Order: sequence, then C-alpha cells, then structure tokens
Amino acid sequence: MTFENFSRLTLATALNTPSISSFNRVQIDPKKVNRGDLFISNSKEDIELALQLEAYAIVSEKDLEIIDKEIAWFKTTSIDDVLIRLLRFTLLEKDFRFILADSIQLELIQKIADKKQLYFLNSDEKQNYKKIINTEKTAIFFSKDEEFLKRIFPEYESILKAETSPFDMVKSGLFLSSFIYKNEIYKDIKISPLFLDNLASIVTFLEKNSFVFDIRRCNFGSFFHPVFVNKNLDIKSFGKSQSLIICESDKSLIEKEILYLKKNAPWAKTIYFEDSDILKLKEIEFNFAIIKITYDKLIQELEKIEQKEQTLLF
Repeated sequence: MTFENFSRLTLATALNTPSISSFNRVQIDPKKVNRGDLFISNSKEDIELALQLEAYAIVSEKDLEIIDKEIAWFKTTSIDDVLIRLLRFTLLEKDFRFILADSIQLELIQKIADKKQLYFLNSDEKQNYKKIINTEKTAIFFSKDEEFLKRIFPEYESILKAETSPFDMVKSGLFLSSFIYKNEIYKDIKISPLFLDNLASIVTFLEKNSFVFDIRRCNFGSFFHPVFVNKNLDIKSFGKSQSLIICESDKSLIEKEILYLKKNAPWAKTIYFEDSDILKLKEIEFNFAIIKITYDKLIQELEKIEQKEQTLLF
C-alpha cells in the first residue's frame, strides 16, 4: 500500500515526505517487523526496535522526533481507529463471517465444537486485529462484543434461539441434564436445565453450518458452576453434601439463578453471598450460596482456608 493511500484510508497525518512511497505489511508486534513494514505503536522502545528491524513507516499518537527521515512518520489521534479502518479495508478481500454470541453461547461453543474450524475474539482489539489479519481468507469468528462487530463488519450474524429444541428431556436435576438427541441418550450432561435453551441454540447453529461437535464435552464453566462443601467449607465430591457454593462470573445471571433454585428447590435455603471473605460462610446456614467469583478463584480461597486450619491443628 502506498503511504498516500494509507493516509487517506486511516486519516493519519503524514509528518514528512520520505524517498520511499509504500510499505509491505502492517505490524503491531515489534518483534515481527520485517524490512518494509509499517509499524503502529505508542511505545518508544517498541518503535526503536521496529526501526532496527528496518520498518519503512511509524504510526503513533505521540509527538515523536523524526530520527530517520528516509522512512515515513505518521501522527494519529487514535491507534484503535487506524486499526479498525485498516481491518475493514482488509475484510473486503476475505471471505469471513462474524457471529455475535452472548457469553453463555460463546462458552458453550468453545466447549463442544471442534475449535480448529472456529475463531474466537476477546475484548482486546489489538489482539483481535492480529488474529483476523493473520487468518486465511475463509473463516468464522465469534464475539460477544457487539460494538466491535458493528465497527468492523456491520453485516455480522447472530445466533438465534432455537425455534424447537433438538433435545427430548429424559430427566433433570438442578445442575445436570439428561436427554435424547438424534435417538441417542445423553446422560448427566454437566449443564443445568436452566441453560439448556442456550445449548439448544448452539447445537442448532452448529448443525446448520455442518460443524463437528460433541455435546458430551459440555462441562461446568464460568456460569452456575456448583462446588459441594461441608460445614467447614471442605470441598466434597459432586452430590456428596447438602451444601454447595455456586460460582457465577456474570452478575446479570444471579437473579435468574436464585429464582430458578427457589422454584425447583423450595426446601433449600438459598443465599447470594456478596462478602469477599468466604470464610464467613462458616457462620451462615445455607444449602446454596451463589457468589460472583470464578471457579479457579473459589478453589484457591477454599484451599487457603483448609491449609490455614491444618496449620492451626499442628
């Protein structure tokens, strides 16, 4: 691409007129810069490395000293805007699909689908830029960031709720589901009936698009993840205690989960525990304690409590 076209496309301002007039590729990782590339960064150290690797152009929001007049220097008000504009231009040449999924759908897809066929974007726009740019011409990307998808690809699709469930329920517990799918019994799948509609929408989508998947890979994740404990908060095997802590990473789901538990287990004492000191749960009577915490973090906290108590014994 010529520097003139780059400036028109991104609205970045050219600060000088070098003898060279074009560049090869765009890089945002200084270690991957090759001779002839355009490098985008606000880091002085990264820019120095890019210059050592013979970048042909530097783009930054900073007021940088033009230390090499033989290459092009550009000033921009927003690196993110430059990357988005470049990305939209690049997408004109590629056969990509972008799919909007909510957080539960996104997690379920990553659990059950063959991920070699699919790509997943996160909240880091620079990482997303690198992933998209470095992907071959045909690909499907999933994201829960609707604003990002609107900016780069307004024709994005959404995963719709399944009109009819592909599952025939056999039985269900509070946290496990058993059902028939395509004349095969799937017993005690690790997903609550509360979220079976989400799984149905994913399975319907994957079927429609002929993707390989395995429902048996479904497992407790960041939402509604039960951890059974005794009164001392020692971790017990699944179903081996009358008390359990439920990890939930999405606060917006907590009210829905409390209503579900109260409806389906009216006998149980259900609480929403907001205190950061999990040790205080020892002082509270509960059957279900929902906490906004990740599973890994909860396990760490419970193990700390157990180690502390063992130390006190000796």
